[in-house]
Amino acid sequence: MHEIASEGDRAGARARIDDSLTARSSLSPSLPVFIAWNLIQGAVFIVTRNSGTGTPAISDTYPDIANVEGALDATNVWCEVIATMSLVLVLLQCPGALGRAMAMTVTVALTGYHYSQGIMPPPPVVVLATVSAVASWMAFAAKKKAKSS
Repeated sequence: MHEIASEGDRAGARARIDDSLTARSSLSPSLPVFIAWNLIQGAVFIVTRNSGTGTPAISDTYPDIANVEGALDATNVWCEVIATMSLVLVLLQCPGALGRAMAMTVTVALTGYHYSQGIMPPPPVVVLATVSAVASWMAFAAKKKAKSS
């Protein structure tokens, strides 16, 4: 059976909710701009990577890049990394362990993709990203379980 909360408990809970809403509303102009910027940046770098020619983000700045042996391939990898990190920054805006878990899962997926393409990310990066992803998912599951009990 649920206990009936006292008026003081209910007032305290309302104050905490009001404080939380006030804090969020004071951030509201910057958060959507931050998210939009990172989504646009990520999209530009994915389009650049998928174009195969370095356009628009790379060849506009370095017009002769296609003439340098291996340079376009290397920039394509960096385009993937920049686009992924932009997505990671967006996912980190989700609350707590869930945001971290999703962000680290995307990071691990990129390292796995690069490995499948014959590009070996530094082993400490792969190991620590994987450990961080697992720990974040465990923290999210534990918090979800605690809320349901």
